[in-house]
Formats: sequence, structure tokens, C-alpha cells
Amino acid sequence: MKQNREDVPYGHGGYVLPEFYGERLITISGRFISKSHLHQHEAMNALRGAIRPGEVKTMQVLGHGPDQWANVMLDRKIRVVPETDTYASFQISLRSPDPRIFGMARSVPASAGVAVMVENRGSAPAWPKIVVPGAVSSGGYTITGPGGEQYTVTASPSSSQTHYVDMWDGMLRVNSSMAAGAGLVGAAQTFTIPPGGKVPVTLSKGGRIELYDTYM
Repeated sequence: MKQNREDVPYGHGGYVLPEFYGERLITISGRFISKSHLHQHEAMNALRGAIRPGEVKTMQVLGHGPDQWANVMLDRKIRVVPETDTYASFQISLRSPDPRIFGMARSVPASAGVAVMVENRGSAPAWPKIVVPGAVSSGGYTITGPGGEQYTVTASPSSSQTHYVDMWDGMLRVNSSMAAGAGLVGAAQTFTIPPGGKVPVTLSKGGRIELYDTYM
């Protein structure tokens, strides 16, 4: 948790301020036994090369409820300590710049002008991605969120284009290019899908809503 506290001057208590999470820190500790001293060095080299500085990898946890994953980076040098010629201990320190943990991928088709119910079974708000494939009739379209938020695009995708509207950063990408989507957004009210239950999302022209169950 990022601490966000401010005392009330000359009074009791503090102000109610928004709370935000910092990076997620993950430490993996373990031991291994090798068949020989040669195999021990091979294992040590494999561990040290599991992830390189600056590299982003997906770390996944399986078998404990829903499968979950997060993107991680190396926080400090991987530590491997030989205890004997065939026995060693190790510690891998990772950090996840985005503290969210993700689960099942969900994709909900949406007909033009018809509200569809979108679900997030996680424990934290999920930022959906709206996908509008071409060709779509001329003119723009509007995405309406569960709280009445509206995201307006002024031009529809052609037969060779697909629009991606990411509610996480509020950007429109055309065929995954952010530059191609520049200047096509009229209004950009973003929204999230809250955890638990289902909420309505409406696309004025057909497409689909994609998201991951999101945990914190």
C-alpha cells in the first residue's frame, strides 16, 4: 500500500484520501539437490538465466483456485549459494510494476445498440478493452459504460481495420497502432467493471468487450 495520510491540523483524526497500491514484490526461495557437482553448476546457471535485468516475464500460479498471473521484472540479482558439492539454496526477488493480478480471460460479444452484461469475478476493478472490427457503417460510434460513461469515436473502422479502445489508458488504437487512432476520439470517459455481479455495457455499433478477472 502507498501510504496517503494527512492529519487534520488542530483537530482529531485525519482526512479521508484515496489509497493507491505500490509495486507488488515477490520473493521465491528454495533449495535443490543435484546428481553431481557438474549438474549443480548447470542448475545454478539455469536459475541465474531464468530472467534477465530489464526483461518482463509472465509469472503464473496454478492449482490454488483460479489460475492467476502477473507481469514481473527482476528486482535484484538472483542469489544462488552452494551449501555442499550437490546441495544449494537460491532466492529470486521479483517486482511487478503493475500490482494487479489477472485471471480468466473473458470476451463478450455485443450487438449494435444492445446492452450486454459484463462480468468480473476477481476482487478488484477490471479495465476492459473494447474491440470493434471493420467494416462498420460510416460515421462514428459510442461506448456506454455501466455508470453512463461515454467514449465516443468519430470515425468507424474500414474493412481492413480493427479498433481497440483500452479503458486502462483511455487510448484508441487502430490495428494496434496508437498513432493511427490519434484525432478520432470525441469524448473519452473511461470506466471499469467492478468485481462481483454483472454490469451493462453498450456499443452503438457491434463489437466485443474483452477483460481479465482482476485481483489485487
